[in-house]
Amino acid sequence: MKNGFTMIELIMVIAIFAIITAIALPEYTRSVANNRVKAAAESILSGLRDARSSAIQRNAPVRFQLMSSLDSSCTFATNSPLWLTSETNQVSTGNPESMCEYEPWTPQDPCVDQGVHSCANDPQIITKSNPSSDQTISVTADQPVVVFSPLGIITNDPLTGYASPISLIQIRSSVSGTRQIDIRITSPNGAVKICNPSATAGSPDAC
Repeated sequence: MKNGFTMIELIMVIAIFAIITAIALPEYTRSVANNRVKAAAESILSGLRDARSSAIQRNAPVRFQLMSSLDSSCTFATNSPLWLTSETNQVSTGNPESMCEYEPWTPQDPCVDQGVHSCANDPQIITKSNPSSDQTISVTADQPVVVFSPLGIITNDPLTGYASPISLIQIRSSVSGTRQIDIRITSPNGAVKICNPSATAGSPDAC
């Protein structure tokens, strides 16, 4: 009796393994991508809901904004998954541009304690997203900013100069065949909805 594999047996094992890998790997890749799309959407959704609830709880306008980064180089962006919320008086406070490195702020935390900017320029940040971003995920919004009033409805934003608030944020993956997620914000009532633009009309997750 011979020990070990023959060359033909070895080739057959390798061929079977290659076939299984070819079938399983794309599905695994799509599964990972779907989870990343979902995570990015849930992060943005939580920021929007936090901004709305904070406006009601604080009895003050609160802005949700997509940002290019979360450091001192940050600017408003319509193509970034990074976000932060900030309290604003809609005149001179609550604009975080170039000040996203600030720690979250509460009304009990005097801005002078931040030690970087003067009170007049304090961005009054409430919450931030994770500072890292997934390069396989793309985010596209029609506007970078939306402001919620103390009533939880959408209000104007003269401080940043954006006449229209965010109404649509699209989250996609660079991996083909993965799920698509839209976040839609209804003006003026401020309702936030997460939905699937590919779903058939009448489906629970349809847009």
